[in-house]
Amino acid sequence: MLTFVGAVLLSWPAGAQAARPSVASGSAAEVNSQTATLWGTIDPNGLETSYQFEYGTTLEYGLRSPASPQSIGVSPVEVMNGIEGLKAETTYHFRLVATNADGTAVGEDRAFTTASWDFLSTPNPAGATTSNLYDVSCEPSTSVCTSVGKSTVSGTDIPIAQRWNGSSWSEQAAAKKSGATHTRLFGVDCSSETRCLAVGNYQSAGSPSLLSEIWNEGKWSVQMTPTPSESTSSELTAIGCNNTAECTAVGSAVIGGVKRAIAMEWNSPTWTLQTVPVPEGSKSSQLDGVDCNWSNFCVAVGRYTTSGGSVKSLVVFWNGGWSLHSVTDPEGATQSTLRDVSCTPTPNRCTAVGSWTNGSTTQLPLAYRFNGVTTWTLQSTPNPSGSSTSILQDVSCATETSCTAVGGRNGSTWTLAEKWNGTSWSIQSTSNAKFPTTSTFSGVSCRSTTCMGVGWTTNTFWWVDSTLAEIGK
Repeated sequence: MLTFVGAVLLSWPAGAQAARPSVASGSAAEVNSQTATLWGTIDPNGLETSYQFEYGTTLEYGLRSPASPQSIGVSPVEVMNGIEGLKAETTYHFRLVATNADGTAVGEDRAFTTASWDFLSTPNPAGATTSNLYDVSCEPSTSVCTSVGKSTVSGTDIPIAQRWNGSSWSEQAAAKKSGATHTRLFGVDCSSETRCLAVGNYQSAGSPSLLSEIWNEGKWSVQMTPTPSESTSSELTAIGCNNTAECTAVGSAVIGGVKRAIAMEWNSPTWTLQTVPVPEGSKSSQLDGVDCNWSNFCVAVGRYTTSGGSVKSLVVFWNGGWSLHSVTDPEGATQSTLRDVSCTPTPNRCTAVGSWTNGSTTQLPLAYRFNGVTTWTLQSTPNPSGSSTSILQDVSCATETSCTAVGGRNGSTWTLAEKWNGTSWSIQSTSNAKFPTTSTFSGVSCRSTTCMGVGWTTNTFWWVDSTLAEIGK
């Protein structure tokens, strides 16, 4: 059912001659997959005037918001109506219509296109002041997805796990590390409908330490994970599984006061630390994303700091041992960071995404394509108009020629999604919460033609974060 909300936002005095109203159709704002806010201006010309918007998928319109139940008075005003019940990824025409005792006036035709990503309802733990979803994984052969993150309740971080059954999200009971004050989950991979592995960190009185959990036989449980020797702090940020018994997790550990990239291999049920090479002379390093096609084919990405203090993209490749790969920065880049990678088999191909900063300190989307052997090719990624901070946080490739990357733009004010069709990247329209709430994506998982994106919204009046999930194509 179509509904509307009407409001008058601005009014100012004017001496007007009695006549039919003058109108101007404005723009559509806060456009999501099923809702939009239509704007316009009206000069009543000295007579009390009512208004409504006509809209529809053709120039015949066919739909109307009900006439405003309040008179807009006798002074020029700016008006708006919120409309609902729209169809995703559809172009609508609209115009403003106003009527007073002297007649009816019609504004110009305007058009907008609804978003291709739909909001989904997600649970939030009771009493939480902050709830964030960091990653999501959808099982290969079903519509079932699992997302993970953390909530803060009474100053304590607790792990979040949520399950999508194809029609709704529900909470799972993620395991808490025994004796820990804080438990957080940052990455997840589900190799089947009944088995997922998640990674993160836990923390008691001291610094964070590595954490791994497994979903098996309908429940989450904490696994034993070795800690890097002499590390004072450590965490796992991402995990990639090539089957139900083999996974690789990556992250970082502080050893001797220096942050170093780490990787671990899981051969059910045992975790083993691996040696990760870093560029010579690097002052620090970390890995933030990983994906595996086979037991001898994994790619991990992140960043390192050079001896001169510059931040550069880090890529390592597993073929029985980890080796460094090199990528070329965009021309004019002062720093670059890769945050995730997604690979498809037969033939082996990978896409890595992140962001880079130019000489004007503008942060721009970044993507590379790996040919499966040694060569990484820089791809052209569009930057949303007017955005000075655009970051791709996660990527998922459903096929060799179809990848979707997500993140945030304008300093995580709005969600960002870009799609690669095998030839080029293009920006997709996503749904975003209305002011004063901002939105950002942190994880995505695609199967066939459907993608699930997760992250969080922030109410900037109360600074409360809530979980976010959207489904797109």
